[in-house]
Amino acid sequence: MLKNNKKFVAVIPIWGDKYIESFFKKSLPSLLSKDNFFFIDKNYQFEVCFITIKKCRSLIKKNLDCSNFKFDYNIIDIPYRDNSDFPLHKSYVKTFKKYNQTKNKPYFILLNSDSIFTNTFFKEVIQELEKKNYNLVLDFPLRIKISKEKKFENFTYKNLLKFAHENLSNFTKMSICNSNDMFDYNSNYLVFKINNKNFIISSFLLHPIIFRPKHKSIKKGLVDFLLAEKYSSRSNTLILNNKSNKIMHLAIDNNNHKFNLDFFNAVKYAINLSFWTTKSNRYYSNSLFYFIQNKISKNKMNKFKKILNEIHSSLRFFENKDSEKHPYYLKKK
Repeated sequence: MLKNNKKFVAVIPIWGDKYIESFFKKSLPSLLSKDNFFFIDKNYQFEVCFITIKKCRSLIKKNLDCSNFKFDYNIIDIPYRDNSDFPLHKSYVKTFKKYNQTKNKPYFILLNSDSIFTNTFFKEVIQELEKKNYNLVLDFPLRIKISKEKKFENFTYKNLLKFAHENLSNFTKMSICNSNDMFDYNSNYLVFKINNKNFIISSFLLHPIIFRPKHKSIKKGLVDFLLAEKYSSRSNTLILNNKSNKIMHLAIDNNNHKFNLDFFNAVKYAINLSFWTTKSNRYYSNSLFYFIQNKISKNKMNKFKKILNEIHSSLRFFENKDSEKHPYYLKKK
Protein backbone atom coordinates (compact mmCIF):
# COMPACT_ATOMS: atom_id res chain seq x y z
CA MET A 1 0.00 0.00 0.00
CA LEU A 2 1.33 3.45 -0.97
CA LYS A 3 1.59 5.67 2.09
CA ASN A 4 0.47 9.29 2.28
CA ASN A 5 3.49 11.61 2.04
CA LYS A 6 2.63 13.28 5.35
CA LYS A 7 4.92 12.36 8.22
CA PHE A 8 3.99 12.06 11.89
CA VAL A 9 6.49 11.96 14.74
CA ALA A 10 5.17 10.93 18.15
CA VAL A 11 7.23 12.77 20.79
CA ILE A 12 7.31 11.12 24.22
CA PRO A 13 9.31 12.86 26.97
CA ILE A 14 9.91 10.20 29.60
CA TRP A 15 12.40 9.81 32.44
CA GLY A 16 12.36 8.32 35.93
CA ASP A 17 11.45 4.71 36.78
CA LYS A 18 7.94 5.65 37.95
CA TYR A 19 6.98 7.42 34.72
CA ILE A 20 8.63 4.87 32.45
CA GLU A 21 6.67 2.10 34.18
CA SER A 22 3.44 4.12 33.92
CA PHE A 23 3.94 4.69 30.20
CA PHE A 24 4.64 1.07 29.28
CA LYS A 25 1.95 -0.43 31.54
CA LYS A 26 -0.87 2.08 31.02
CA SER A 27 -0.32 4.54 28.20
CA LEU A 28 1.38 2.42 25.54
CA PRO A 29 -1.31 -0.33 25.48
CA SER A 30 -3.92 2.31 24.52
CA LEU A 31 -1.63 3.59 21.75
CA LEU A 32 -1.13 0.11 20.32
CA SER A 33 -4.72 -0.42 19.24
CA LYS A 34 -5.03 -0.86 15.47
CA ASP A 35 -6.61 2.56 14.96
CA ASN A 36 -3.98 4.49 16.90
CA PHE A 37 -0.24 3.97 16.24
CA PHE A 38 -0.81 1.09 13.82
CA PHE A 39 -3.24 3.20 11.78
CA ILE A 40 -0.67 6.01 11.48
CA ASP A 41 2.14 3.62 10.59
CA LYS A 42 0.04 1.91 7.92
CA ASN A 43 -1.08 5.11 6.17
CA TYR A 44 1.68 7.65 6.77
CA GLN A 45 5.38 7.99 7.36
CA PHE A 46 5.70 7.45 11.09
CA GLU A 47 8.38 7.51 13.77
CA VAL A 48 8.39 7.61 17.56
CA CYS A 49 10.90 9.83 19.36
CA PHE A 50 11.60 9.22 23.05
CA ILE A 51 13.18 12.13 24.94
CA THR A 52 14.96 11.05 28.09
CA ILE A 53 18.03 11.44 30.26
CA LYS A 54 21.05 9.26 29.58
CA LYS A 55 20.68 6.89 32.53
CA CYS A 56 17.11 5.95 31.47
CA ARG A 57 17.99 4.86 27.91
CA SER A 58 18.58 1.21 28.77
CA LEU A 59 15.32 0.90 30.73
CA ILE A 60 13.32 2.32 27.81
CA LYS A 61 14.99 -0.07 25.35
CA LYS A 62 14.36 -3.01 27.67
CA ASN A 63 10.65 -2.19 27.90
CA LEU A 64 10.38 -1.68 24.14
CA ASP A 65 11.90 -5.11 23.51
CA CYS A 66 9.32 -6.71 25.78
CA SER A 67 6.29 -4.97 24.21
CA ASN A 68 4.38 -5.22 20.95
CA PHE A 69 6.16 -2.10 19.72
CA LYS A 70 6.92 -2.46 15.99
CA PHE A 71 7.64 1.07 14.86
CA ASP A 72 10.72 3.03 13.88
CA TYR A 73 11.97 4.95 16.87
CA ASN A 74 14.71 7.26 18.04
CA ILE A 75 15.94 8.16 21.53
CA ILE A 76 17.26 11.66 22.22
CA ASP A 77 19.07 12.57 25.44
CA ILE A 78 18.58 15.90 27.17
CA PRO A 79 20.46 17.34 30.16
CA TYR A 80 18.27 17.46 33.24
CA ARG A 81 18.89 19.75 36.19
CA ASP A 82 15.66 20.63 37.96
CA ASN A 83 12.07 21.65 37.30
CA SER A 84 13.00 25.33 36.99
CA ASP A 85 14.82 24.45 33.78
CA PHE A 86 11.55 23.53 31.99
CA PRO A 87 12.81 20.09 30.82
CA LEU A 88 9.45 19.03 29.35
CA HIS A 89 9.15 22.10 27.17
CA LYS A 90 12.81 22.01 26.14
CA SER A 91 12.48 18.37 25.12
CA TYR A 92 9.68 19.29 22.71
CA VAL A 93 11.67 22.20 21.27
CA LYS A 94 14.77 20.03 20.79
CA THR A 95 12.70 17.52 18.84
CA PHE A 96 11.15 20.24 16.67
CA LYS A 97 14.62 21.49 15.77
CA LYS A 98 15.89 18.02 14.90
CA TYR A 99 13.04 17.01 12.59
CA ASN A 100 11.94 20.38 11.25
CA GLN A 101 15.10 20.81 9.17
CA THR A 102 13.92 18.15 6.73
CA LYS A 103 12.07 18.99 3.53
CA ASN A 104 8.98 17.06 4.58
CA LYS A 105 8.14 18.92 7.79
CA PRO A 106 6.35 16.48 10.08
CA TYR A 107 3.32 16.72 12.30
CA PHE A 108 4.40 16.18 15.91
CA ILE A 109 2.15 14.16 18.21
CA LEU A 110 2.90 15.51 21.69
CA LEU A 111 2.43 12.83 24.31
CA ASN A 112 2.99 12.44 28.03
CA SER A 113 3.87 9.30 29.93
CA ASP A 114 0.47 9.32 31.67
CA SER A 115 -1.87 9.67 28.65
CA ILE A 116 -4.61 7.14 27.90
CA PHE A 117 -6.66 7.18 24.69
CA THR A 118 -9.76 5.55 23.24
CA ASN A 119 -9.04 2.81 20.70
CA THR A 120 -9.84 4.95 17.60
CA PHE A 121 -8.50 8.27 18.87
CA PHE A 122 -5.75 9.01 16.34
CA LYS A 123 -7.64 7.64 13.35
CA GLU A 124 -10.56 9.97 14.12
CA VAL A 125 -8.32 12.96 14.82
CA ILE A 126 -6.07 12.61 11.78
CA GLN A 127 -9.03 12.11 9.46
CA GLU A 128 -10.45 15.36 10.84
CA LEU A 129 -7.06 17.07 10.49
CA GLU A 130 -6.88 16.05 6.82
CA LYS A 131 -10.08 17.90 5.94
CA LYS A 132 -8.50 21.35 6.27
CA ASN A 133 -4.81 20.58 6.83
CA TYR A 134 -4.83 22.06 10.32
CA ASN A 135 -1.36 22.64 11.75
CA LEU A 136 -2.43 22.63 15.40
CA VAL A 137 -4.85 20.33 17.23
CA LEU A 138 -5.83 21.24 20.79
CA ASP A 139 -7.18 18.68 23.18
CA PHE A 140 -8.44 18.35 26.75
CA PRO A 141 -7.01 15.49 28.86
CA LEU A 142 -9.30 14.79 31.83
CA ARG A 143 -7.39 13.95 35.01
CA ILE A 144 -8.25 10.65 36.65
CA LYS A 145 -6.83 8.50 39.43
CA ILE A 146 -5.91 4.82 39.21
CA SER A 147 -5.99 2.97 42.50
CA LYS A 148 -5.19 -0.48 41.11
CA GLU A 149 -3.63 -2.11 38.08
CA LYS A 150 -5.80 -1.88 35.00
CA LYS A 151 -5.24 -2.70 31.34
CA PHE A 152 -6.14 0.10 28.94
CA GLU A 153 -5.81 -1.90 25.79
CA ASN A 154 -8.51 -1.36 23.14
CA PHE A 155 -10.84 0.78 25.28
CA THR A 156 -13.98 1.97 23.49
CA TYR A 157 -15.36 5.45 24.10
CA LYS A 158 -18.27 4.07 26.11
CA ASN A 159 -16.05 1.98 28.38
CA LEU A 160 -13.47 4.71 28.93
CA LEU A 161 -16.22 7.25 29.67
CA LYS A 162 -17.64 4.94 32.34
CA PHE A 163 -14.18 4.45 33.81
CA ALA A 164 -13.55 8.21 33.87
CA HIS A 165 -16.75 8.88 35.82
CA GLU A 166 -15.82 6.23 38.39
CA ASN A 167 -12.22 7.40 38.83
CA LEU A 168 -12.11 11.19 38.87
CA SER A 169 -8.96 12.57 40.48
CA ASN A 170 -9.12 14.90 43.48
CA PHE A 171 -8.01 17.74 41.22
CA THR A 172 -11.02 17.11 38.94
CA LYS A 173 -13.44 16.73 41.85
CA MET A 174 -12.23 20.01 43.31
CA SER A 175 -12.77 21.73 39.95
CA ILE A 176 -16.55 21.25 40.20
CA CYS A 177 -18.19 24.67 40.32
CA ASN A 178 -21.83 23.83 41.10
CA SER A 179 -21.63 21.89 44.35
CA ASN A 180 -21.41 22.77 48.01
CA ASP A 181 -17.93 21.24 48.22
CA MET A 182 -14.65 23.13 48.26
CA PHE A 183 -13.38 24.46 44.91
CA ASP A 184 -9.70 24.59 43.94
CA TYR A 185 -8.88 28.08 42.66
CA ASN A 186 -5.62 26.73 41.21
CA SER A 187 -7.62 24.64 38.78
CA ASN A 188 -7.20 25.37 35.07
CA TYR A 189 -10.52 23.82 34.10
CA LEU A 190 -14.09 24.15 35.29
CA VAL A 191 -16.38 21.13 35.81
CA PHE A 192 -20.16 21.46 35.80
CA LYS A 193 -21.57 18.30 37.37
CA ILE A 194 -25.08 17.39 36.32
CA ASN A 195 -25.15 14.03 38.11
CA ASN A 196 -22.83 11.05 38.64
CA LYS A 197 -23.07 10.11 34.95
CA ASN A 198 -22.92 13.52 33.30
CA PHE A 199 -20.68 16.56 33.43
CA ILE A 200 -19.43 19.32 31.12
CA ILE A 201 -16.02 20.99 31.21
CA SER A 202 -14.52 24.28 30.10
CA SER A 203 -10.71 24.30 30.04
CA PHE A 204 -8.54 27.41 30.18
CA LEU A 205 -5.44 25.37 29.37
CA LEU A 206 -5.81 23.05 26.40
CA HIS A 207 -3.13 20.55 25.46
CA PRO A 208 -1.52 20.69 22.00
CA ILE A 209 -1.84 17.07 20.89
CA ILE A 210 -0.69 17.55 17.26
CA PHE A 211 1.46 20.43 16.07
CA ARG A 212 3.22 21.20 12.79
CA PRO A 213 5.61 24.14 13.22
CA LYS A 214 6.23 26.10 10.04
CA HIS A 215 9.30 27.91 11.35
CA LYS A 216 12.73 26.30 10.99
CA SER A 217 14.01 27.93 14.17
CA ILE A 218 11.87 27.39 17.26
CA LYS A 219 13.45 28.74 20.41
CA LYS A 220 10.86 29.95 22.83
CA GLY A 221 7.23 29.88 23.89
CA LEU A 222 4.92 28.95 26.73
CA VAL A 223 5.47 25.80 28.73
CA ASP A 224 1.91 24.48 29.02
CA PHE A 225 0.14 26.20 26.16
CA LEU A 226 3.38 25.56 24.30
CA LEU A 227 3.95 27.42 21.04
CA ALA A 228 0.36 27.58 19.89
CA GLU A 229 -0.16 31.29 20.40
CA LYS A 230 3.09 32.27 18.70
CA TYR A 231 3.14 29.80 15.81
CA SER A 232 -0.46 29.04 14.84
CA SER A 233 -3.55 31.05 13.88
CA ARG A 234 -7.06 30.26 15.10
CA SER A 235 -8.21 29.51 11.57
CA ASN A 236 -5.57 26.78 11.37
CA THR A 237 -6.42 25.25 14.75
CA LEU A 238 -8.70 22.29 15.41
CA ILE A 239 -10.34 21.89 18.83
CA LEU A 240 -11.12 18.26 19.63
CA ASN A 241 -14.67 18.50 20.83
CA ASN A 242 -15.74 15.05 22.00
CA LYS A 243 -19.46 15.43 21.22
CA SER A 244 -18.98 12.79 18.51
CA ASN A 245 -18.86 10.14 21.28
CA LYS A 246 -15.81 8.58 19.63
CA ILE A 247 -12.68 10.04 21.19
CA MET A 248 -11.41 10.65 24.71
CA HIS A 249 -8.06 11.48 26.28
CA LEU A 250 -7.43 10.82 29.97
CA ALA A 251 -4.38 11.74 32.05
CA ILE A 252 -3.33 9.83 35.15
CA ASP A 253 -3.05 12.32 37.99
CA ASN A 254 0.14 12.18 40.07
CA ASN A 255 -1.53 14.11 42.94
CA ASN A 256 1.37 16.57 43.20
CA HIS A 257 -0.93 19.57 43.57
CA LYS A 258 -1.05 22.57 45.82
CA PHE A 259 -4.72 23.18 46.44
CA ASN A 260 -6.22 26.63 46.99
CA LEU A 261 -9.61 25.78 48.42
CA ASP A 262 -12.72 27.85 49.07
CA PHE A 263 -16.37 27.85 48.02
CA PHE A 264 -16.80 28.64 44.33
CA ASN A 265 -17.36 32.22 43.24
CA ALA A 266 -17.19 33.14 39.54
CA VAL A 267 -15.68 36.58 40.10
CA LYS A 268 -13.00 35.26 42.46
CA TYR A 269 -12.13 32.51 39.97
CA ALA A 270 -11.84 35.11 37.20
CA ILE A 271 -9.38 37.09 39.32
CA ASN A 272 -7.22 33.98 39.74
CA LEU A 273 -7.37 33.31 36.00
CA SER A 274 -6.31 36.87 35.23
CA PHE A 275 -2.82 36.24 36.64
CA TRP A 276 -1.87 33.79 33.89
CA THR A 277 -4.44 33.50 31.07
CA THR A 278 -3.53 34.82 27.64
CA LYS A 279 -5.96 35.93 24.96
CA SER A 280 -5.91 32.43 23.46
CA ASN A 281 -6.47 30.75 26.83
CA ARG A 282 -9.63 32.77 27.28
CA TYR A 283 -10.82 32.37 23.69
CA TYR A 284 -10.50 28.57 23.59
CA SER A 285 -12.19 28.14 26.99
CA ASN A 286 -15.50 28.69 25.16
CA SER A 287 -15.09 25.23 23.60
CA LEU A 288 -16.95 22.83 25.86
CA PHE A 289 -16.08 19.18 26.48
CA TYR A 290 -18.85 16.71 27.20
CA PHE A 291 -18.64 13.62 29.38
CA ILE A 292 -22.23 12.55 28.94
CA GLN A 293 -23.75 9.10 29.43
CA ASN A 294 -27.37 10.27 29.31
CA LYS A 295 -29.18 13.11 27.56
CA ILE A 296 -29.14 16.42 29.38
CA SER A 297 -31.62 19.26 29.25
CA LYS A 298 -31.00 22.67 27.70
CA ASN A 299 -31.79 24.15 31.10
CA LYS A 300 -28.76 22.40 32.61
CA MET A 301 -26.58 23.58 29.75
CA ASN A 302 -27.76 27.15 30.18
CA LYS A 303 -26.90 27.11 33.89
CA PHE A 304 -23.31 26.23 33.06
CA LYS A 305 -23.12 28.82 30.27
CA LYS A 306 -24.39 31.44 32.72
CA ILE A 307 -21.48 30.67 35.06
CA LEU A 308 -19.02 30.85 32.16
CA ASN A 309 -20.46 34.16 30.99
CA GLU A 310 -20.03 35.60 34.48
CA ILE A 311 -16.37 34.50 34.51
CA HIS A 312 -15.68 36.00 31.08
CA SER A 313 -17.52 39.21 31.95
CA SER A 314 -15.25 39.59 35.00
CA LEU A 315 -12.12 38.74 32.98
CA ARG A 316 -12.81 41.70 30.68
CA PHE A 317 -11.70 44.00 33.51
CA PHE A 318 -8.23 42.42 33.42
CA GLU A 319 -5.76 42.63 30.58
CA ASN A 320 -4.84 39.44 28.78
CA LYS A 321 -1.47 38.19 29.94
CA ASP A 322 0.96 39.07 27.17
CA SER A 323 2.66 35.89 25.98
CA GLU A 324 6.18 37.36 26.09
CA LYS A 325 5.62 38.70 29.61
CA HIS A 326 4.05 35.50 30.82
CA PRO A 327 5.58 34.00 34.01
CA TYR A 328 6.21 30.72 32.19
CA TYR A 329 7.61 32.18 28.98
CA LEU A 330 10.77 30.39 27.97
CA LYS A 331 13.41 32.84 26.78
CA LYS A 332 16.44 30.58 26.68
CA LYS A 333 17.29 28.32 23.77
